[in-house]
Amino acid sequence: QSTWGFQMLRCCNTSLATPPPSRIFLGQCGQLFSSGGRIVDPKRQNFLLNRGQLVNTISRDLCEMFKRPPDLTLFRPDVVLSIELSHPHINHTSVGLFSYRQTFEILRWTAPVMFRQSDVTPCALPDIDEMEIRTHVILTLCSRIHWPGVVSRAPRDHIIEFNSVHFLDEEGYVQKHSIFDLDHLKSKQPPNVIPAAFMWPHPS
Repeated sequence: QSTWGFQMLRCCNTSLATPPPSRIFLGQCGQLFSSGGRIVDPKRQNFLLNRGQLVNTISRDLCEMFKRPPDLTLFRPDVVLSIELSHPHINHTSVGLFSYRQTFEILRWTAPVMFRQSDVTPCALPDIDEMEIRTHVILTLCSRIHWPGVVSRAPRDHIIEFNSVHFLDEEGYVQKHSIFDLDHLKSKQPPNVIPAAFMWPHPS
């Protein structure tokens, strides 16, 4: 009887130490399996796996946008990058992995020259369409130099906010990345000098 009680106590302790699966995990499992318990179409499963990996990759790459190159493993060779910002004014479009990579290399080169500190805060937005990964991005930039015509003063922070949307194809690869303005900007923008970085010659 004491042995039986010890086994019951051990089972209870084991069940308490192991938390139940989260709702998110159960929801993901439900998408991978049909009502009959059979695995869904392998293409669908591959899409969900690629999309889940991209969500983590994009968040990590945005946080380190000014420090290292982005991971383009799940980007199509003909990926389109579209940047349409009002403050600072940028209207930039490129096609292909080489041009995509070069655009962000230019940002990494120029950021340390123009800004003493640059912080990126990505905030994932609710999913509206599974073919899109939407992110709200906040850039906090601290000027390193005094711009011509500006009264000399201590460096101050400037904040730029924008939305970033990665559009996926049927296999879960990024086919287009769009960066565009918010409806309302919350703070004063830095001097209009960042677009100069995009005048770098790009291959046709």
